[in-house]
Amino acid sequence: MACEPLFLTADFTAAPGTQTTAVLESAPSALGPWTFMREVALTGQVGATYDTTPSDGVPTWYRWTAQPGSQVITQGPITPPAAGDVVCVRDPLRPWANLVMGFCASPEALNAAACGTGGEPFVWAGWGEKVRRADAGVFDRFDSETPADVYGRRKNLDSSIRFLTKTNAARIAVYDLFSWGGPLQITAPAAYGWEPYTVQPGDLTEGYLADPIDQRWPHRLWAAPVTVVDDAGAGPIQGTVCANWCRVAETWPTYADMTASGGTWMDILEGETQCPTGSPVEAFTDTFTRTVAPGGWGTADTGQQWTVTQGATADFQVNGTVGRQSHPAVNTLHAITAPYSSPDINMAANWSVNVVPTGDFIYVFYMARVVSTQTFYMARVRITATTGAIQITLRKRISGTETELASATPGFSYVANAQYRMRFSVQGTSLMARTWLASNPEPAAWQVSTTDPDLAIPDDIGIRTLVGSTVTNPLPIVWSFDQLVVTP
Repeated sequence: MACEPLFLTADFTAAPGTQTTAVLESAPSALGPWTFMREVALTGQVGATYDTTPSDGVPTWYRWTAQPGSQVITQGPITPPAAGDVVCVRDPLRPWANLVMGFCASPEALNAAACGTGGEPFVWAGWGEKVRRADAGVFDRFDSETPADVYGRRKNLDSSIRFLTKTNAARIAVYDLFSWGGPLQITAPAAYGWEPYTVQPGDLTEGYLADPIDQRWPHRLWAAPVTVVDDAGAGPIQGTVCANWCRVAETWPTYADMTASGGTWMDILEGETQCPTGSPVEAFTDTFTRTVAPGGWGTADTGQQWTVTQGATADFQVNGTVGRQSHPAVNTLHAITAPYSSPDINMAANWSVNVVPTGDFIYVFYMARVVSTQTFYMARVRITATTGAIQITLRKRISGTETELASATPGFSYVANAQYRMRFSVQGTSLMARTWLASNPEPAAWQVSTTDPDLAIPDDIGIRTLVGSTVTNPLPIVWSFDQLVVTP
């Protein structure tokens, strides 16, 4: 049927591992360019969703990237049915409210349709003039609680729309579609001369028809100004928890400010904007005040499930004050991860270890965008044998190959059981880290920073530790962690 959403599904049950989420993208060809659509939760490793604004009659490719594991399923070409000689007015998040409008061949035909009792209940009357703004920039909608997702889209032009309804049911359907604040997508036949447009409607005017028509008839003539915006969505998704732009407007007054700072809008697209209180919508904190017997770390304060990915599970526990990773043997990696849906992370936690090593180095790693045990970014602290001198590095591991990206020596040495704090930030392609004695104020400057484009999609965060192969301290060596906070 015309103007229907396109149902999409992908099955990852044959893929290695157990996938829980997938990033869905679309493209006009099998080679791209790929455009982010949404993140889809998988049920039994199967994902199902809709493309609510498909390109009618145009072949489209879809790519699913499942996590953990980065398994990929590409589908296409998929060609939605052509809309035909109708105008589709769609709500991307409420496809059941879509309207399908027919045409009239002339003004006279429009009048005849108005007086007729049959035919289409919705009749498209046309667009108004197109006005391209001299000050076109980001859509100027700040400090608004209307849950529309046009913030961050470039304004294209101003126009207006007019259409006719002929039944009470059609009139109610118009109320339903337009009363949610937009945005809407309008698609007309190619011959009409308008490509599909995303619009933010203004005030909707409902009028009776000309005086000769009895006003007891349900016919209505509707008109609304619209601002056409670019389809490259870059704003809070309609209906997300934090659809108030106050904090966003302060941070990036214009689209250019956002791109200049290296932003990608992914955190905003996922609804992870900062609310006026400054608290993230998706909070991730862990104070480790619970007790978990050896076998893991259980569930964080904010509900994220910790999963041991390297080392024996019996070496992980929570004692009511800290999360522990215990090393009863040398040269064995220990790692634990938890899901986080934003690709941008700002992760800080206290760390300590019960010894200054002798004979070899010991290491602690904070990890971001963890695809698997073989692919992730990390900030690593290395403690030197005997002296306790600390080195901090930024590194990446791609399919098992590890690369040092940047390093620094902060100039202080570790003392056994001293509590330090480390912050690891990954924002777009920028990586930054610093570590300091937890009882001191946090330094303003990053001790080490770099850029790298290789890992971009959201994935797990984690903590990893290692005891060098020739360490001679009595075993076990125990690392402790506390006061974890993760924000975009």
